[in-house]
Amino acid sequence: MKDAISGKSDHPALNISFALDRRNSRSYVSLRPSRETGRRFDLARLIGDRVFCTQMYDSTEPLLPATRAYSYRQKLQSAFAAELLSPFTCVDDIMEGDYDSEEKQNEVANHFNVSPWTIRTQLLNNGRIGSEDAQDITDRLL
Repeated sequence: MKDAISGKSDHPALNISFALDRRNSRSYVSLRPSRETGRRFDLARLIGDRVFCTQMYDSTEPLLPATRAYSYRQKLQSAFAAELLSPFTCVDDIMEGDYDSEEKQNEVANHFNVSPWTIRTQLLNNGRIGSEDAQDITDRLL
């Protein structure tokens, strides 16, 4: 697992993150992002997908993708990963009401080792900032 996050692998990176379960009770993971924060996020998405599939279908699918397609499954994976890696109650406490500060958002992102986008999405989804605020900050970063 540690090698998957650090990017130390014998296999070349693909353009999609996925987990593949084999019959011999082994799983293989391929993570697309090159940055550690992105790799952690995609791995958390795959964990969320596995939890969801197990609960909904009482089994796991052999191939679990973490695609960039905007779908219900992608939204579920991303929400799970964000909450797993940066629980909102903790984010909210650390922000100390300073939700619009890009500097504070970056500080919190560094604390949880996630991207600033993850923190902005957590703040947006929990009503601490409006979509206009999130877009304004995103525009400044790009």
